[in-house]
Amino acid sequence: AGKAAHLPGVVAASTTKPVVGVPIKSSVLEGMDALLSIVQMPPGVPVATVAIDGAKKCGAFGGADDCFERRTFGEAAKGLQASNGEKSFG
Repeated sequence: AGKAAHLPGVVAASTTKPVVGVPIKSSVLEGMDALLSIVQMPPGVPVATVAIDGAKKCGAFGGADDCFERRTFGEAAKGLQASNGEKSFG
């Protein structure tokens, strides 16, 4: 797979934090090789994935995760919705 699709698994092996892989279009397969490399991590490797070229969604996921640690879920959800506007949550 292209664009270091193995990297989320490498990172997950060395941290207890959630890891999100972002498959990138980089080959004739238009990112499907990277997507499959990330979603088919072995059991016990906690790696989530987003859509091909889904870096914006990954950022929203990371922001939501940070909010869980700092505030209650309701406050976090409201803050995330307000920052993303109707475009994402409308």
